[in-house]
Amino acid sequence: MTAGLRQAASRGNVFHLWTHPFNIASDPDGLFRGLEVIFQEFARLRESGLMSNSTMGDLTAHYSRHPGEKRSPELAVVGAKS
Repeated sequence: MTAGLRQAASRGNVFHLWTHPFNIASDPDGLFRGLEVIFQEFARLRESGLMSNSTMGDLTAHYSRHPGEKRSPELAVVGAKS
């Protein structure tokens, strides 16, 4: 998963991270350990200026203003606003 983050950052792509309630219920400790690793890598990329986080609404607004655009370095990760 962290390789996917780094690839999205290097290409200026969107990286969409999501989960479902049943994922949490099936192995909460494993899921949260994995998320910790992902969030640490995201924080490193964000601090380096390579990624930012956006909501789905942010992405919708951005791509509504820029139809046909396939890359957006300033909108690299979808998630909760920090």
